[in-house]
Amino acid sequence: MQHLDIPINNYDNDKPNFKPFAKKVATSIFNYNQDETLIFSIEGRWGSGKTSLINLIENEIKNEIEILHFNPWLLTDINQVIKLFFDELIKILSYGSFKVKLNEKLNIKDETKEQIFQHLKSRLEKLTLDNFLNDEKIEIYIFSRYDKFDLTLDKIANELNNYIFQTSDNFFNVINKFKYWQMSSDGNRWLIAKDSLKRLTNLEEIENYISDLKKKDLIDNKKELLEIWNRETRW
Repeated sequence: MQHLDIPINNYDNDKPNFKPFAKKVATSIFNYNQDETLIFSIEGRWGSGKTSLINLIENEIKNEIEILHFNPWLLTDINQVIKLFFDELIKILSYGSFKVKLNEKLNIKDETKEQIFQHLKSRLEKLTLDNFLNDEKIEIYIFSRYDKFDLTLDKIANELNNYIFQTSDNFFNVINKFKYWQMSSDGNRWLIAKDSLKRLTNLEEIENYISDLKKKDLIDNKKELLEIWNRETRW
């Protein structure tokens, strides 16, 4: 039995009969071919089924269209809103399918496609630990894209391993860079991107180092990072 306060995710529990409207909206999205942005606003009182309708529309289009979920409710700083939006956008626009998307979605000359691809590859080739740690525009998701460009992480991995355990400040600089804000309908919170970090270093060595750090008197922001490190992904 579907609880009244829980959004539905399929037509089996579609008691409000959203199906015809959801399909109509999906068709409108598929058929839209203008240059201007297409915007839909779904409005209604609390509990009227807005999220359910969104879920049903998403089910209709998700196999053909990239979908970005962004929930800025808890954010008050505009710079943080912008940064987190592009964090989520980077996850969606995978470099792994970059050439495919250029070929299928955009009317761009082959020469231009290759120039764009080579530009991104060049940025990855030149990436160092120093500019990774100090350039806010470089995000952690970049490490999941290296193999798509026939590159390795050996150089920056060596730099990181020579740096991270030299001092506790170095260690926290690295851990802080791999901190990200995870947004979900179940709640939002800070996490550490361990899957990305383990591409560069041994997580067991980090766990051992953290065990030693816990014996020391740390300032509050460093204690907070250790607490974030111990969190597990729920979704």
